[in-house]
Amino acid sequence: MTGQIRFNQRAALNEPASSETIPQLNLLAHAQILELEIGSRCGGFGECGGDRVRITEGAELLSPVTAAEREHLSADEIRAGCRLACQAFPQRADARINVETRGD
Repeated sequence: MTGQIRFNQRAALNEPASSETIPQLNLLAHAQILELEIGSRCGGFGECGGDRVRITEGAELLSPVTAAEREHLSADEIRAGCRLACQAFPQRADARINVETRGD
């Protein structure tokens, strides 16, 4: 079974965009495949915190929260499903994950 990463933009009226799940790629790379701009300013190294997203489904199928994420996100944000796209990797090829982006 093939998984899917689905991106929904909060501030836009665009249709959601989807990519096949590739565990070797973080969520930022999945967004880049779809030519979605989600705010990374540091190139995906976890330094800027600009690629903040919220996982609305499938959070348990992502890699654990990293030290870089704990630096940029509050404990409340992490509990609410926020992640840095550059730090979050799907753990299985059949993972189905919904990602909400700022869309600004």
